[in-house]
Amino acid sequence: MNSTYTDAPTSCDHFVFFKMAASEIANELGLICSFMPKPFAHLPGNGMHMHLSIREQAGEQAGEHAGE
Repeated sequence: MNSTYTDAPTSCDHFVFFKMAASEIANELGLICSFMPKPFAHLPGNGMHMHLSIREQAGEQAGEHAGE
């Protein structure tokens, strides 16, 4: 899933909503939706994770400093 950039609380809401929706849809289909890295030892797995991009109010990435 990819989502567009927005403020932190809204991004967190989108992330939680996606997990809840995926779990409910799987449940309605009689399936299990897990975000664990490898829930079943005999099956391939892949965990859900979130990448963050933190920016200053001026638009530059937090932690970036001129000349570094």
